[in-house]
Amino acid sequence: MSPDPRFVKGIALFNNEDFFEAHEAWEELWHETRGEARDFIQGLIQVTSAMHHLQNGNMRGARILYGSGIELLAKYGPAYGGVDLAGLRGAFKRALMEILDIPLDQLAGRGRPDLFKIPYGPERNFKIDLHE
Repeated sequence: MSPDPRFVKGIALFNNEDFFEAHEAWEELWHETRGEARDFIQGLIQVTSAMHHLQNGNMRGARILYGSGIELLAKYGPAYGGVDLAGLRGAFKRALMEILDIPLDQLAGRGRPDLFKIPYGPERNFKIDLHE
């Protein structure tokens, strides 16, 4: 059985760094998903949203969504739905590593763009590979 086209589209958008659009593709799918896969889709949405915030300089938002994304995906082990989750978790952590130990109130965010932030660039980008 091939994966839902919205799932595949979300991966392609994520890999193209179109994080907002990837979120939108997966959000529609998430609303229709029931059972075991629901938290998996939500976890991908959280990862995507974190990367969107990172891209836009909202370190606080990226950090909060990092935690919830990792938590949601944890129960799926090293791979699920054709996605290498162990690799995704490692790449996601590397992308945000410099902000993970900084207190939230010291991170740039809405209304406080002057606080600590890291630049978004190619060194923070990673891809999601889909293996059928």
